[in-house]
Amino acid sequence: MVHEKRVVFPVLKPQHIADRQTWAIQYVEHGCSWNSVLFLGEEKCNLDSPDGYQYYWRDLRKKNPVVEVCFWESFSVKGKSEMAIFDGNQNNEKYIDTLGDYLLPFAHLFHGVHFKFEQDNASSSQQKLATDLVNALEKAWDAIPTSTLEKLVTSMKKRCMEVYRLRDCKTNY
Repeated sequence: MVHEKRVVFPVLKPQHIADRQTWAIQYVEHGCSWNSVLFLGEEKCNLDSPDGYQYYWRDLRKKNPVVEVCFWESFSVKGKSEMAIFDGNQNNEKYIDTLGDYLLPFAHLFHGVHFKFEQDNASSSQQKLATDLVNALEKAWDAIPTSTLEKLVTSMKKRCMEVYRLRDCKTNY
């Protein structure tokens, strides 16, 4: 067994910093109608790694099968989409299907055609763990009130200014 530390957040390379600055400047200087923006999120959960713990124990003698579950969701100031849940990573074909099955119906219902979107990238016991996790995540996603989403959307200008001001540092968001 070995005690390992997980990566807290990714290291920003110079190109990442430049891209963040360009993005933030664009929205600070030119503004944006954040009420028409759909925000997308995709998370991958590895059931054989810490996923949230600073340290974890891993048995070096055992090779655990990698069990990956991905969650995809979107929201706007007007509400949130249904959560998409699938195994493994999304390839281009799966991504297009996800947009068609989840994003577009949500977008058209609340925004018509006038919107833009911002993107943010087993054994039976493991299957039960994955099912329990999926159920808990769906319940948590459904419990998010629209007021929280509204606060997130209305804070975007402030967030852009923070990215611009701090340049290559981690923001408070």
